[in-house]
Amino acid sequence: RRVVPLLIDVCIRASRLSAALHHALPALRVDPDNAQLRYLVALLYVTLDRRTEAIATLEPWLNLHPEQH
Repeated sequence: RRVVPLLIDVCIRASRLSAALHHALPALRVDPDNAQLRYLVALLYVTLDRRTEAIATLEPWLNLHPEQH
């Protein structure tokens, strides 16, 4: 739990967005209710021009948590 956020941060700072996504996705599977991580994954997808995956990442969560809109 402590190492993954650091890995993601280092990857983003180094403009290695695919690597950041590679580390973030398993963490999100372990903690699917982590809104901050879910948003970060969606943002990485958008930055990588993968908008369909970004929407698929956010949409189910927003449907379950409408107060977060």
